[in-house]
Amino acid sequence: STTTPVVQVQYIEYKWQQPRRHVLHHAAKHILSVRRLTRSCVVSLIHRYPKCPDPKRALGLIAHTDSGFFTFVLQSLVPGLQLFRHGPDRWVTVPAVPGAMVVNVGDLFQILTNGRFHSVYHRAVVNRDSDRISLGYFLGPPAHVKVAPLREALAGTPAAYRAVTWPEYMGVRKKAFTTGASALKMVAISTDNDAANHTDDLISS
Repeated sequence: STTTPVVQVQYIEYKWQQPRRHVLHHAAKHILSVRRLTRSCVVSLIHRYPKCPDPKRALGLIAHTDSGFFTFVLQSLVPGLQLFRHGPDRWVTVPAVPGAMVVNVGDLFQILTNGRFHSVYHRAVVNRDSDRISLGYFLGPPAHVKVAPLREALAGTPAAYRAVTWPEYMGVRKKAFTTGASALKMVAISTDNDAANHTDDLISS
């Protein structure tokens, strides 16, 4: 017999209200239509974290958000993935569940949903007794496709982000990393005039 994998969906906000389900439906529909019409863009990475006798003095993977739409993570049974929670601020370890795949929301999905879904701020820590291995599958749009807030995500509010391609956004992230700034804030639209100038960039399903 086969076992159906468990999917753990991580995101910052807990409330699952009707407007959010509506936005998620249209966002998923749009992503699937783009994948059918154009060549999708995916990246796979394998990370190995050797055991360390003093984990507090070692860095596994620096705290960050992922750049694409989603990241699918398959990890060994050694826990080490942590996500940041608010109220109070703290790091929470994601359980290593057999057969489970962790799904992280990325920055471009936050842009696509106009901030209704937040990208996951996370990090990886090392283990005292065992090596840890994780496989990450990063899903994003084709390199030439611009990503901007869906009309369905606006609901009468202005767009919070300007349109960017995945390579353009990676360039912004690189600049943000060297300056200590936030990449999402660097592509945010701050004024009503800016929002009006980006109306033509909106993506609708």
